[in-house]
Amino acid sequence: MTSHHFRKRPVAVALLTAALALSGTVATTAAAQAAPRQTTAANETEFDYFAQNIPGLRHGSVFEAVTYERFDTLLKREGNYALLIGGPNDPRVQAAAASIDTAAQQYGVEKIYAFDPLLDGKSVDVRTSSIESVRQLWANLLPALNADTTPQFGAGSDPYLVIYNKDHRQGETEDRIVASLTALPGDEGFAEALDGVLSSVSTNGQAAVATQTQFEFFRDQMNGRHQASYKDADAYGSVILGEDQAANFALKSITYPELVDLLETPGDHTILFGGTWCHNTRAVAHEINDRAIAAGTDTVYVFDLRLDSQYVSNSLHIRDNAANSPLSYLYGDLVTQYLPGLRTQYQLSSENPGHKVSFYPGGDSAQPLAVAPKLQVPYLVRYNKDAAAPVLKDWVQVDQAGVVKEFMTEFWWIEGLPGSRSSKTYPATAQGDADWAANQQKQWAFAEAALTELDVFFGLNDGDQGDSDATGTADASGTGDAGGTANSGGTASGGSDATGESGVEGAQQPSPVLSVSDRLSPGAAFTLSGKGLPADTEVRVELHSTPQLLGNATVGAGGTFTFASRIPAATPAGSHHLVVFAEGREVARVAVQVNSNSANNNGANGAASSLATTGVESGLGGALGAAAAALGIAGAGLILARRKFGQRSAR
Repeated sequence: MTSHHFRKRPVAVALLTAALALSGTVATTAAAQAAPRQTTAANETEFDYFAQNIPGLRHGSVFEAVTYERFDTLLKREGNYALLIGGPNDPRVQAAAASIDTAAQQYGVEKIYAFDPLLDGKSVDVRTSSIESVRQLWANLLPALNADTTPQFGAGSDPYLVIYNKDHRQGETEDRIVASLTALPGDEGFAEALDGVLSSVSTNGQAAVATQTQFEFFRDQMNGRHQASYKDADAYGSVILGEDQAANFALKSITYPELVDLLETPGDHTILFGGTWCHNTRAVAHEINDRAIAAGTDTVYVFDLRLDSQYVSNSLHIRDNAANSPLSYLYGDLVTQYLPGLRTQYQLSSENPGHKVSFYPGGDSAQPLAVAPKLQVPYLVRYNKDAAAPVLKDWVQVDQAGVVKEFMTEFWWIEGLPGSRSSKTYPATAQGDADWAANQQKQWAFAEAALTELDVFFGLNDGDQGDSDATGTADASGTGDAGGTANSGGTASGGSDATGESGVEGAQQPSPVLSVSDRLSPGAAFTLSGKGLPADTEVRVELHSTPQLLGNATVGAGGTFTFASRIPAATPAGSHHLVVFAEGREVARVAVQVNSNSANNNGANGAASSLATTGVESGLGGALGAAAAALGIAGAGLILARRKFGQRSAR
């Protein structure tokens, strides 16, 4: 197996549970689940939508179904694209698919992208639907498709295979449809017509047809949407998917009919409900991808419940109520038939109508309204249709009372960044400062819990590989489920650091560790040392929670650095963090105590602070200590977790 780097931030779950319970938020423990759901990547079954639905079509054909969102992006890209208008249920596609696939192979065509105008694979047709918002989707595509010297779409005999190039012209006139096919097998001249389509962009028998990988699609949409919404990269982060992930990418966008077919396909399948429009989905996209790769999960199927992937109207959002979305039955029928026992934060017993999805079964308004549980995105499941409970695993937070909470966080909290501060919510007062700091602690901790549970979901929780029973308990010796042990001296060590992530071959980047050599007080000098960082990189050091730049340092070839500075004179006494950034990403942090009386920042033992970095703001230390006291766990406040620095050159 190829070695994969990813940022892994496991937490001692039981302690975090107790700490957050004290502050009003309870983190998940898998032990709290009544029936732990387990599976392994080894049970995965490859899914081939076209081959499974078209007799005689080879497995791994050139056809790849695309959503409306992805089809729209293809019409805006440079180059020649081979596009199929139709899906496996289209009689023309059924008849011609094998012939097209054979000819495409001969011309070296790697992909023909198929957009099915039947959004549900059956009857919701963007060309003829009585639902205006559905018809508008086709209207949105026509200006590009008909930017041609001989417009062909909407004329009654639309082509079903085209070579499209947005920059192609005849003289001064746009001519985007380079070539097209309407003939069918059995028609006179079909073979010649098909050959003419592919040869129109060919040289020496090889067609110059471009491709768009799943990575390119998700990268462009997620990065572009995030950067358009959140301009301040220092506060919100900037690059969600980096170029280093291109070679190891598991996310795969699928259409509604693909999803239904997938749910009817034997074997284990990992499915992520969410969309590129959703900031909560974007928050964890790279973390889900990297963990899937590390766990040997080749594909995470991504289904967007908004069929147009826009955040403007609910009529195409199938997870909305029937009053808002005439297509809500697509969600209701799917959940009722395939996802029994779906665990969601919103309960059907809630009096709030927005906490459930009302729908007419089968879309028949003569039927009584039914209701289905309403999942929130991102929502990640492991599914097997033949299991007694088809949802083998779900990525949710469950407290000890069995109450479910879904992981809706933000990219900047996942990255350990500050986000923005509203003066209306957090005024520039001492109390406002305290409230904002408390909010940051809470949000960072929730993001950390989300990542910890991702480890559990993919079987990557240290010391318990391939098992969802990650109880996160700590005994009197201070040993937690993160694979790291903490002793009374205040140091932490990780069991798998030297050899890499358990279950993943090849050595990994060691966990960054920071040490502070001096007592800290306002205006006092100190020295910060680090090891296990990316070699030969420039890092910046900040004092948090209110970020203050202290300076820069260079990490040597061995991954170590030494940085000397002073604590700003205006720094208030109390708990703070020294945070190290590389290439715009946080790579390490250490909790420190600043005292006006120059008390040692590591407590009475006088030892220098040597804390393994953790994505949970260590300002939770007080809560953890309180939790430890409440639980009576000796040394529990010293349990530390580790976070891996993902080597993402373009991030």
